[in-house]
Amino acid sequence: LQEVKLTRGNVVVYMINLNGLSLSKHIVVTLSDLDLSDSDLEEKYGTVENTLLGGDYSKALQIVSYIADIIPPGKDKSKVLNQLLNYVTQVPTTTLEGVKMCTSTLTNVLLSLNKPTQLSLSPYMMMHTLEIIKNQAQTFKKSILDRVSSQWMSPQEVKQLASVMLTCLQAGMMCKDPATEDVPPDGFKLKLLHELWQVSSLSVDALEAAKEAVSCVQKPGQPPSKVTSSDDSFILWAMEHDDDYPITDILNKRKDIPVNMSSSLFQSLQNGLKPDTHLGLLVTHLTDNMYWWRISDIRSNFVSISLTQRSKNTSQDIPALKTTLDMYIELDNDTESVTVTDSTTQLDPNITDLELDLRLKIHRIDRLPRSLTTIEFTFPPTNSTLQVYALPKFRPDYEMMKIYSVNITQLSPVYPHNMYNNEDEANFLFIAILPGPEVPVNQSVPYSFKMSSIVCQFWAGGQ
Repeated sequence: LQEVKLTRGNVVVYMINLNGLSLSKHIVVTLSDLDLSDSDLEEKYGTVENTLLGGDYSKALQIVSYIADIIPPGKDKSKVLNQLLNYVTQVPTTTLEGVKMCTSTLTNVLLSLNKPTQLSLSPYMMMHTLEIIKNQAQTFKKSILDRVSSQWMSPQEVKQLASVMLTCLQAGMMCKDPATEDVPPDGFKLKLLHELWQVSSLSVDALEAAKEAVSCVQKPGQPPSKVTSSDDSFILWAMEHDDDYPITDILNKRKDIPVNMSSSLFQSLQNGLKPDTHLGLLVTHLTDNMYWWRISDIRSNFVSISLTQRSKNTSQDIPALKTTLDMYIELDNDTESVTVTDSTTQLDPNITDLELDLRLKIHRIDRLPRSLTTIEFTFPPTNSTLQVYALPKFRPDYEMMKIYSVNITQLSPVYPHNMYNNEDEANFLFIAILPGPEVPVNQSVPYSFKMSSIVCQFWAGGQ
């Protein structure tokens, strides 16, 4: 034995004699850098192509992984990655076995090419890389949902493969283009921002698929499952609500799950559950912001939050908000709330329409772009019922109040309609308030409400 090409792991040498017994020998090992010429690289590319043509996909992926390990720092790594991605996409990923092989290989390729110097990719190349990761994650999810094909894969194996996918995604997201680093938010051109938005969208799709696969093997009565990337940059939690592990208690007590579900949201879902139906929570968050082009805007470590309502035969996903979001703001730290205290007078319907409109109590609220506003009245000082109507951009009149106003009582103190500003610009929300019908004309009643507004979506244009 004279020469061994060592890449990631260790070389184990077994020496046996003619009788099959092991021998104890002293071996001198000298390590030297491998000088890979262009002709050597082309030769290895040819070996991969011939192996793929022969249908030996496992051997082809092993060579692909090996090539990434031996690329010298001076080579154009982006060009090498493009060639290796082409080979990876030629391997069928219609089965779990194919997904496992391709995901492991792509993870090794990205991690290897990021050392010792960071791999620099254009947004277009990032899109190409993440498209492959997303497709593998979706095949992974579909295979796990198919109980027949997933019977041989244990829950532990599912979580291990999900962990590899998170590591692969994290490695892909860190392949930054130096031209996009440390650029102020207004320094990006529209075309570049669109490409980066597609990168974020592909990454979220991959995360969602991996998250749903893990949730399929999470059973009631089990502790919450934690799946992480190799360096804990991505952390995924899956849990099922039951008597032993109530979701609301877990979220309020565990410091390593940085999210609190509102009791009203939980109760509204819990009240609607049918017998033998379980409620699951899926949370994915970042310990480091991978979306470097929007560091100044994104103040959250949440990538996605969703609930799953599962019975014996069906599974229904319930998004935390109505739309699938790129980024969630961490509600505990970033919610801005303002308390407003005032009084309103019951108007005489016999006066002129102009006087009714002028005397109508109106609050004008500034709303941030892409924000969700909530209004909750407090009892006391609000002791009477109220009639409330909130209208974006335009001041409501008395006639609109009679038609569209909502009764606010001590039992239902929250204005029930979503007030979501899905525009890129700030605008006004006009809130009209009158006493309830039981209050006599010209009598004034005090009221107080708390208004909170959270920024909850980026880039997606309200979709």
